[in-house]
Amino acid sequence: MKSRQYDNDPSAPANPGRRKLLEAAGGGVVAATLGGLVSSAYASSGGGESKTLRWGIVGTGSIANSMAPRIKEADGAELGAVSSRKMETAMAFAGKHAVPESFDSWEKMIASDTIDAVYIATPTSVREEIGVAAARAGKHVLGEKPFANLASLQRIVSACRENGVGFMDGTHFPHLPRTRKIRGEMGELAGRPWSVASAFQFGLRNRSNIRLRPSLEPYGAIGDAGWYNMRAAVEFLPDDVELLASE
Repeated sequence: MKSRQYDNDPSAPANPGRRKLLEAAGGGVVAATLGGLVSSAYASSGGGESKTLRWGIVGTGSIANSMAPRIKEADGAELGAVSSRKMETAMAFAGKHAVPESFDSWEKMIASDTIDAVYIATPTSVREEIGVAAARAGKHVLGEKPFANLASLQRIVSACRENGVGFMDGTHFPHLPRTRKIRGEMGELAGRPWSVASAFQFGLRNRSNIRLRPSLEPYGAIGDAGWYNMRAAVEFLPDDVELLASE
């Protein structure tokens, strides 16, 4: 089932050189970047200009509510649809953020012609299934972090490459100009780095939070918050440093 609430005016592979593409800061950076990806399906026959990228959001939780305004603020991007397990939840989200289409199934949303890209704001346990299906449907994929494991992430990326769509994860700080500046200057200022010490934390008072439910978040709060620490090590250590993990 889908519900229409508003009337509105209406194959590049995953790019490893993502830092060169990203100049803006904040949540809108991912929407703006994927909005700039152009495939033959979205290029005009005349000047080759890309069309506005229509985003579909899977999930209606806090992170989806934070991301929706950022997508609307980003150049070359607009909200096209939202899906939830319950139509009333999807319609409430759509009403709050002026999203034109509501679906009670992410499968129906990605199969529709109302969106060009999918933002997956779901528990980790279902992120791979949605990401792979979206790529196979020809939709660009932005997956919220963390991912279940390396193999799962590789399957999502592989599906995106095979189907000529873009992929990004929802970690904002690697794409900030500040991060690029640190990477460019730390060798001169501090020498060759051989270790990184980092900390990331937030208050979690709600015992029903999905981070406390292993069936939904296999690594719990450690996987979600710890993602930033692991990403910091990858970003700020030299590329030829071997990363080791202790059991």
